[in-house]
Amino acid sequence: MKRLALIALVLTLALAGVAVAQTRIYTHAHGGRFPVAPAKLKYSTNDTGSEQWLRLRHLRWRHWGGPKAVAHGRLKACSESAGCFRSGAKVKARKLQNSGRNGYYTRIAISFGQNRIRFPLPLAPSS
Repeated sequence: MKRLALIALVLTLALAGVAVAQTRIYTHAHGGRFPVAPAKLKYSTNDTGSEQWLRLRHLRWRHWGGPKAVAHGRLKACSESAGCFRSGAKVKARKLQNSGRNGYYTRIAISFGQNRIRFPLPLAPSS
């Protein structure tokens, strides 16, 4: 009987874990939505606070849902004055904040070559 109760408890906890919050990140690449561990990200000049808009693809995430998530992928950066270029890139999402049932990364850093762009992200979708 104790064994059956233990199995029931384990199954209950396991199923409860499925209903736990998902970790999300803001991007224009998905229509301004908040996807979970996206394979691509896109940020405008308004988002980055710089002259460049950024598009990242083929992202492979590690530690998604943890305090810091890291991805490697490909970057295309464009500006009016310098044109466009492509490079390998490293993305670090951090400052995980909970809002309702979801967690949201609120800071991002994108490194490519010897450059790094850092900027804040919205906490949750605006209504």
